[in-house]
Amino acid sequence: MASARLNNSALRSATPRACLCSRSQRILASTSPKSHDAPSDAASRREFLIKPTAAALLASAASLATPQSAHALIKPTALAVDDFSTGIAAAHLGPLGGAVGCNDYKEFEKVIYGFVEGIKTGECPPWAKDTVRAFLLKEEGGNRVMLTILIPSAELKNALPFFVESGPKANPLWAQSNETWKDPNTPIFATGSEAFLVRGEANANKNIKGKYFGQYQLGWNGTIDEWIPQFTVPEANEFHNSVGIEFSVAHKLDLKTPGNAYKTKARNGLEVFHCFNSVDGAKAFEKAFAPDSPFFVNEPKYVGPYVQTIWKVVDDIVFKA
Repeated sequence: MASARLNNSALRSATPRACLCSRSQRILASTSPKSHDAPSDAASRREFLIKPTAAALLASAASLATPQSAHALIKPTALAVDDFSTGIAAAHLGPLGGAVGCNDYKEFEKVIYGFVEGIKTGECPPWAKDTVRAFLLKEEGGNRVMLTILIPSAELKNALPFFVESGPKANPLWAQSNETWKDPNTPIFATGSEAFLVRGEANANKNIKGKYFGQYQLGWNGTIDEWIPQFTVPEANEFHNSVGIEFSVAHKLDLKTPGNAYKTKARNGLEVFHCFNSVDGAKAFEKAFAPDSPFFVNEPKYVGPYVQTIWKVVDDIVFKA
C-alpha cells in the first residue's frame, strides 16, 4: 500500500498546529449565500431556515433534550466564534475512526497506546504513518471507544478496510480482540472523510482533552458548495455558540470504500465534528440534529439517516511531521 506523504512545508502551510485547519480563505458568518455560487435571491434558499432565532432554537431543542434544571449547565462559548475557513480543503486531510464496543477499557487502553507509539516510531500500517493528530474518545452513555486519527484522505481507501470485521475480507484482529477487550455484540461503526470547512480556527488548534466531541453524519443531495451556506448563516452560528460549540470541522464522507459503515442514498455524505465545552451543551444539541429540526425540515436536499454520537475526549495527541 502506497503512503500519500505530505511534506513538512505542506503541513506548515496547511495549519499552524496539528494540521487541523489553515491560514486560508475565510468566510464570515454574515457572508451571503451568493458568495458560494448559491442563487442570488437569498430567500429562495429553502426560505433561508425560515430565519429561526438562536433563542427559539435553543428553547425548542434544549428544552426537549435536557430537564429545565440542567439548562443552567449549558455554557455558551466564552468568546463568540464567527469565523469560517475553507483552506483546510487544500491539505486533503480527514478523520478516520471506528467506534468499537469495549468490555475492558484498561486492556483496550494498552492496545491503543501501543498503536499510538507505533505511529510515533513508524511501526504501524502504512496508511497511519502520516497521522498528524489523534483523539482518544469514549462514548457518553455507551460502551464504545474510538481512536480518531487525522490522515491524508488519499489513504482512506487503504485504511477503511481495516475495520471490516466479518466476511472473507475480515480483519482477524477483531476476532482476536473479542477474546480480550472488544464487545462482540456491538458492530463496528467506522467512517473516513475529508475536511473542507473549519469554524473557529484558533480553537481548533488548542488541546481539547477533557472536552466533548459531537460526531454527526447525514446525507446531502447537492454539492458541497451548495451546503456551505446552510452551515455558515448567522442563525446557525448563533445557535452553535449558544450551546458552547468552540469549533467545528465539516467533512465529505468516503461512502464507497469497504469498511465504511455509514450508508445513505444521497449524492454526498456529510460528517461534522462539533467540539463542545460541556456535555450538557452536546445533549442540548441532540434534538436539533433531527429531520424535523428548523435547520433541516425545510431543505429537501437533506437525506437521512441522521446519525450522532457524543464522545468524551480522553486524550488529544499531536504527532510531529
